[in-house]
Amino acid sequence: MPDAARQQVSELQHLTEALQRERERLVTAQAVAKVGSWETDLQTLSVLWSDETYRIFGVDPGTYVPTHVSFLSFVHPDDRARVDEAFRASFATRDVCTVEHRVVAGDGSTKIVEERWQTFVDGLGHPIRAAGTCQDLTERRRLEAQHLRTQRLESLGTLAGGIAHDLNNVLTPILATVDLLREEDDPAEREHLLTTVEESARRGAEMVRQVLAFARGSGGEHVPVDLRRVVDDARRVLVETLPKDISVRIEEPAAVSRVLGDATMLYQVLMNLCVNARDAMAHGGQLSIALADETLDEVYAGMHPQARPGRYVRVTVADTGTGIPPAVQERMFEPFFTTKELGQGTGLGLSTVHAIVRGMGGFVNVYSEIGRGARFVVYLPAITGPVDALDATGRAAPLPRGRGELVLVVDDEPLIREVVTPTLERNGYTVRSAANGAEGVAAFVEARRDLRLVLTDMAMPVLDGPSMIRAIRAMDAQVPIIGTSGLTGSMVAASRTTCVSTGGCRSRISPRCCFARSATPSTLPNRRRRAAARLSGRSPWAGRR
Repeated sequence: MPDAARQQVSELQHLTEALQRERERLVTAQAVAKVGSWETDLQTLSVLWSDETYRIFGVDPGTYVPTHVSFLSFVHPDDRARVDEAFRASFATRDVCTVEHRVVAGDGSTKIVEERWQTFVDGLGHPIRAAGTCQDLTERRRLEAQHLRTQRLESLGTLAGGIAHDLNNVLTPILATVDLLREEDDPAEREHLLTTVEESARRGAEMVRQVLAFARGSGGEHVPVDLRRVVDDARRVLVETLPKDISVRIEEPAAVSRVLGDATMLYQVLMNLCVNARDAMAHGGQLSIALADETLDEVYAGMHPQARPGRYVRVTVADTGTGIPPAVQERMFEPFFTTKELGQGTGLGLSTVHAIVRGMGGFVNVYSEIGRGARFVVYLPAITGPVDALDATGRAAPLPRGRGELVLVVDDEPLIREVVTPTLERNGYTVRSAANGAEGVAAFVEARRDLRLVLTDMAMPVLDGPSMIRAIRAMDAQVPIIGTSGLTGSMVAASRTTCVSTGGCRSRISPRCCFARSATPSTLPNRRRRAAARLSGRSPWAGRR
């Protein structure tokens, strides 16, 4: 073989070996980082996956041939439309696109992944290929959830200090007002006193709900939230628990847009920021909380990667403390990072704030100078559409009037029945009540032709709610059933699973809240309100016989 050819063969062999080593390094790096890569030819629709991408999706590279359609089959059904829409929308832009979603891997496990990709075009501007990465975030999100749980336990101590005082403030006016009601004859004054009792009772119920939410380790479902009420709850606790040399200043407009989130978790965000501000003012100062609506434009979004153009509610928590050094600002949202002495904190407060706000689609900015205090600005997306069942005050809108429809109320607590029955009757419904599941089944048999809704407790003697629901389902698979419970979330979930697995296909089970505890229709939660709307003729089954 000529020397020149031998030289070329040798060089080619060296290049091949070098490429192999680079490939091995890339495979190792992707495996360690849990980041796979992929590329899609938009002309032929062929798809290439790296080894790590195959591992993330739990399929064998030797037998599985990836396509865009088969990729979508791995995406969780609840996320599929959103992911496909994001991918198709990326054809119109050359920007890097990001979407976080769940996948159901080949082994049946559910994972959380983040896709980042960019679409490339030809000389005519036509999209020709898309290339990106797929990162497995499952473990990170699990640790974040664990951190949230740990931090809630820490926050519960702060919350409990305020609740102990607040409970006394709740009970004292109730007891005093009851005494006044016994002696008051003026109707207007009696109405005023009843309003005082109602507001105090509502505050007590909300405190119980907050404690239960902390105990469950998670917040409730995302619903429209008026941040002014969250700030007011926090203010009452802060005034009683902060050192006397720290003043509290609240700035809020007469009206502010609502956000979609969980009030308990937003309360936790606010309290964490306030506790952080307190710790920065060892020698006293001023803590300020401000609310405002703000619209962010394309220019702002371009300067802040986490922001998206649109309407937001801005929550600002500022202090006049020592300020935050730049080096600390760079790491302050990292889990377990703290500048406090051992035993003075877990380092989870600000990471919890960051995680909760991000989970609600928002972001946090921090502004601080040494010796001039700090300002945390939280941006939460504002609700731009109509707010279901809420009026301008954040209370439930008037309950739809009934037209004599029959509702079966089943609860073993007499006081609950005594409150729910007149509430529904005053709003135009006919009510039949039962004290346990056995009585409920008997009442259903007698009145099944006219019944439009069953409202039942889940934990009852003789025959519990799930057993009663199964018995009713065997006779009528269509009658709507709402199950309420004072149990904690895990017990409610167990009851829900029992009913669904045995055919409770039209049953709703949720923790009992104000419906069973308040005598005013304005406190009905949205689910009961939707049921009332159906009863008043707003759904196909309203007139069923």
